[in-house]
Amino acid sequence: VRLGEGMTFDAAEFLELVESGLATEDGNQRVAAFESALALHGGEPFPEWQYEPWLEAFQDRIRRAHMRALEAYGEHLISLGRAADAAEPLAQLVSIDPGHESGYRALMRAYSAAGERAKALRQFHACRAALGREQGVEPSTKTRDLYAELLGDG
Repeated sequence: VRLGEGMTFDAAEFLELVESGLATEDGNQRVAAFESALALHGGEPFPEWQYEPWLEAFQDRIRRAHMRALEAYGEHLISLGRAADAAEPLAQLVSIDPGHESGYRALMRAYSAAGERAKALRQFHACRAALGREQGVEPSTKTRDLYAELLGDG
């Protein structure tokens, strides 16, 4: 699959790596699978055919797999005590999909675990604004509870 000048993207390998990362219980294999998948991901597949109906389902599958990989990788890094490393993929996730509330919660946890309480609290406000703008809703109870917990840690 050719994306553009000098860029290639093997969708089958990308999807396989994401599924492998999601399925394995081995922490090192999970990290390796997600890192390989994310390194392989080169952006929107077939951007020159962005609005072709025959391609939309495939593009959506790649987008969803990419977002699942970013969130699962970030969550896994937090569980390994690598919270500072987790912030990058989680920030990328909420940048791609500003309405992805669980991504904001994970990013709040990552910043908090990395000792960046102010950044964690700012993510709640970014989440609230994005959800209001994107979906016309307030953050869920889970997100509000995490925010209250972070406020209480201060």
